[in-house]
Amino acid sequence: MMVVADSGYAESSPSAFVHGALVFVLAGVIALGGYYILRLPVFDIQTLYLGTISRHYNVETLRANLQPLLQGSVLAVDLAGIRTAAEHLTWIRRAGVRRQFPDRLLLELHEHQPVAYWGTDGEQGLLNGHGEVFYANAGEIGGKEGEPPLPRLYGPAGNEAAVLQMYRALHPLFDARGLVLERLELNARNRWKGSMAPSISLELGGGTPGEIRARIERFLDTVHEATAQHQRSYNSLQSVDLRYRDGYAFRLLGVKVLSGEPLDTEASVAAGTRHTGGRDGE
Repeated sequence: MMVVADSGYAESSPSAFVHGALVFVLAGVIALGGYYILRLPVFDIQTLYLGTISRHYNVETLRANLQPLLQGSVLAVDLAGIRTAAEHLTWIRRAGVRRQFPDRLLLELHEHQPVAYWGTDGEQGLLNGHGEVFYANAGEIGGKEGEPPLPRLYGPAGNEAAVLQMYRALHPLFDARGLVLERLELNARNRWKGSMAPSISLELGGGTPGEIRARIERFLDTVHEATAQHQRSYNSLQSVDLRYRDGYAFRLLGVKVLSGEPLDTEASVAAGTRHTGGRDGE
């Protein structure tokens, strides 16, 4: 019997070598072709198209802001970089960008819609409808003729959405009576205060939104009767304190007190009568 020893070496096939060489050459040709295709003038970015209506930007201002990223071929452009750069523009909340062959980019912008000023007087923050703070030129806000100015809201960092939610819960109570809630603020102790036109300060106290709404409704339903008892109108109000279980206190301008106290005095009423109960919601 003949025994054939295995040397451990595979005999190389000429066809396998040729196949590998062809694959390598083909890959190089494709890469080289892609390199030149990317640089064909037909794919150079010629047009930036704005696919949404913008109140604050047009194509010219966008191109000026994004110019360094709008160079070269539409095939090789950095879409993520353009989107990030657009979202860093003052009024832009979210942006999207797509290629449109052969030479156009489509840019879609979703702008911040301001619903309130955010911060103390003098601060330039704005709050959008998602409860997010952004910073922009307040002079660009605009608005329809006859609309009241935006309210001013404020609270500890991280409470922006909660403050906006409370404002949205309280605003209709004033609006239904032709009044304006100008300001709403949450302090570090989770107590609320604000003001209504014309600059009447409000102490709202703490509690659930339902409890605070109930205090405000009680006040708004009786304030005209209460001020009339002192021969004054609603516009004579200077401040209101709603932190009572069964009433509220208010300060009127020019109320004469026979005891010789100052003319600016505080009157306390509960549903039109003088209040004697303790405070609530402090």
